[in-house]
Amino acid sequence: MSQRNDEVPAVSVPWQWLAELAMHPLQPRVYRAILDGGPTSPADLSMELDEPLATVSYHVTKLADQGLLELDRTVPIRGAVKHFYRVASTPDRYRSTS
Repeated sequence: MSQRNDEVPAVSVPWQWLAELAMHPLQPRVYRAILDGGPTSPADLSMELDEPLATVSYHVTKLADQGLLELDRTVPIRGAVKHFYRVASTPDRYRSTS
């Protein structure tokens, strides 16, 4: 009788690839644009990526909530506040708590 092996074999997969699979397709584009271009606003990203502002703002917020982006600065413009985001130096989930 053969012995059954229920173990899953170890597979080496780059974590970035796995992270991108779990994201909405726009999120890696937003992250890469900020990583390559430096701090920017959702409004500027919207124009750069040719995507609706509401959609880009939503995904910037999601990336910030996950600790991948952080607020860089705010600038008052005609009674509103423009937010600029940058790539987090160390994502929250990977920061040491010790």
